Amino acid sequence: MEGAGPAVRQALAALNEVAAQPGGTVGRVRLSVPQLAVPFVTGPVLPRFREQHPRIEVEVAVTDRLVDIVADGYDAGVRLSESIQRDMVQVRLAEPFRFIVVGSPAYLKARGVPERATSPTTPRSKR
Repeated sequence: MEGAGPAVRQALAALNEVAAQPGGTVGRVRLSVPQLAVPFVTGPVLPRFREQHPRIEVEVAVTDRLVDIVADGYDAGVRLSESIQRDMVQVRLAEPFRFIVVGSPAYLKARGVPERATSPTTPRSKR
């Protein structure tokens, strides 16, 4: 049967979906996750999800590029609050937390001390 190739695999996949228990969810979910969020998502959230939905295949693409979820074919993405567009639906996955800036005195003397939170388009320190 393996010699029949992709058509047979597609048919078997369709049969598996139809054979799911009533109310059982099957399918695939594609997620876009920034590297920074991996410890907060793949660690605590994904194992619980997989336990509750064992027949859902989860594909995680780790990228720091801000992808267009719909145009790039993802089902969902993990974002920091400031990166969520107005038309997106958001669900909190982790408790709020803060980032702190640390540096050696020599580094701060050479590079300057940050005065405020920055985005990729704002200067990182006063020079």
